[in-house]
Amino acid sequence: LMSQLLIPKQTIQERCKCGSFGNAGGAGADGVQGHTGGSAGNGGSSGKLLVSIKDAREFDLRAEKYPGIAGIPGKGGPGQKGGIGGTAPESRYLTCYGANGPNGKDGPEGHEGDPGIDGQNDSICIYLASEGKSDCY
Repeated sequence: LMSQLLIPKQTIQERCKCGSFGNAGGAGADGVQGHTGGSAGNGGSSGKLLVSIKDAREFDLRAEKYPGIAGIPGKGGPGQKGGIGGTAPESRYLTCYGANGPNGKDGPEGHEGDPGIDGQNDSICIYLASEGKSDCY
């Protein structure tokens, strides 16, 4: 009767000897959060301008200020991968092993970096020598 079974004799004996199964492996540790992204750079100033005009009788000057805008902060780094679940304790019989533990969760993404500050407007000064006037704004 045993020779007609498709399962080898040794496997049947192992299954009969399992009074209980081993404990399951422990869960893997969760990954840690990713690093914070780099801070954004600050924008540059508009720069200073000084204009001195000898004869301003038929002269018109318009100057505009354009400070630099702040950079974009860096994205946070990826979280660490979760730990691998523990393996079940070994048993004398392969079929008596407990289940392996689950893997830990991946860590969350890191925070975005700090924002930068836009540049500032510096002064523009115009000196009109023919009129003896100076104006800064």
